[in-house]
Amino acid sequence: MTVDHPLKQPGHRLRVTVDEKTGYLHIEGNAAGLEYLAQICRNIIGQPPGQQQWHLSEAFTTLDEGSPDIMLIYRKEFES
Repeated sequence: MTVDHPLKQPGHRLRVTVDEKTGYLHIEGNAAGLEYLAQICRNIIGQPPGQQQWHLSEAFTTLDEGSPDIMLIYRKEFES
C-alpha cells in the first residue's frame, strides 16, 4: 500500500526548539511550513497500523537546521 504523505517543498520553513528555561516545545514555521505539518497530521489519521506515524528530521530535510528529530504518532486508543 502506498501512503500519500506530503513532501517538504522549497519555501516551507519549519523549526522545532525546546526552551530550556520553561521546557516548552516551540514549533515555528511560515504558512507553508505549518500547513505542511497539518497535512501530515491529517494524512496519518486512519492509516493502517505501522503507517500511523511520520518522522520529522533535519536529516530527512523535513525540519530546518538545528531542530531535534520528532515523531508524530496517531494513537487510536486516545479517541475514547
